[in-house]
Amino acid sequence: SSEAKVEFALAHGCDHVIVQTQENLIDRVREITGGRLLPAVYDSIGRDTLLTSLACLHSRGRLVWFGVASGPVKQIDPSLLAKGSLSLIWAAMVDYVRTRTELLSLSEALFAAVTCGAIKIEIGEEYALRDVAQAHRDIEARRVTGSLVLRP
Repeated sequence: SSEAKVEFALAHGCDHVIVQTQENLIDRVREITGGRLLPAVYDSIGRDTLLTSLACLHSRGRLVWFGVASGPVKQIDPSLLAKGSLSLIWAAMVDYVRTRTELLSLSEALFAAVTCGAIKIEIGEEYALRDVAQAHRDIEARRVTGSLVLRP
């Protein structure tokens, strides 16, 4: 949504960044992939992006939908998946981390990736806990880049 976020994404390992308010997402994906489109799309936005995300998939592609930042999708016509034998999956952490053993294993893998530098964590903003409502407003307005920390 901004040049600062483009720079942030590139500095953190992205090869391509698309600013959806400045470019046609589907056309840009076609350009980047040489017309092949994508094997997978991860969509945390929901209502405003779901159809576009599906259009970015190549045959047998998978849309992993894990959030509703723009609001819930009321209905999904299953025939939308017929264009290319597409798959749509809702991913909720509770279904992927069901036991303490799984939590510890995944946590160890995450911390190992952070320790070796494969994942970079940057604190974008800090808010006092009493300002949590403002933190939410800033997230919703896409003014926050990086991790957000609430402090007492």
